[in-house]
Amino acid sequence: MRLRPYTTVLPKPIMPLGGHPLLEILIRQLGAVGIRNVLVSVSHLSHVIRAVLDNTDLADARVRIDYHTETRPLGTCGSLKLMRDVLPERLLVVNGDLLSDYPIRELIGAHLGSAAELTIGTRFKTQSVDFGVIRRQPDGSVLDYVEKPSQQHELSIGLYALERSCIDRFLVADAAADMPDLIHALLAAGASVQARSAECTWIDIGHPEQYLQAQELFAEDPGRFLPAAAGSRADADLPAD
Repeated sequence: MRLRPYTTVLPKPIMPLGGHPLLEILIRQLGAVGIRNVLVSVSHLSHVIRAVLDNTDLADARVRIDYHTETRPLGTCGSLKLMRDVLPERLLVVNGDLLSDYPIRELIGAHLGSAAELTIGTRFKTQSVDFGVIRRQPDGSVLDYVEKPSQQHELSIGLYALERSCIDRFLVADAAADMPDLIHALLAAGASVQARSAECTWIDIGHPEQYLQAQELFAEDPGRFLPAAAGSRADADLPAD
């Protein structure tokens, strides 16, 4: 909805950047770190996504692509339960509408080296206020005056490494769920959830101005986001799914 009118014709994951649909860039990034099987969960304009990917030459990425169709919207992770029987014991979940150069290999390594059931890819962002900020008592007594304060936040970027077991335990078949729902359920149960931060570019193309920014960044340096020879070397230390 936020990216209309573009998305009346094209779903966000195949919006073009430098002649490449966004989903192709994501799939090539996955292939470059040894991922061999990609399952695309589709709903809105699913036939368009299939047609674009089926006509995109991804042979050098060495990635097999399959599809799962949601008959109704199930949120950012609700469809994982329906796909459970074809998922490996350990998997990556990637939002289909982001442009990023986050080091996926580091996220995989961090997850493999921990006892976490889910590891969240993150980056830090500093937000500033361009005014003097007052802290005061209800009666108007001023406690402090801070000129143009800034605060740092750690942001989830829509990239997750997780164990299939947490899908089995905390997601309900055919029930809508977003990734925060799964994370909250894990935390409430005392399960280990880790975060792996990295300095990276990250853009969710959900608004026209963000899509324009993504186009400009990609045009400046395509190789920063698009591996030149995805999957060209063996990655024996990484899972093949």
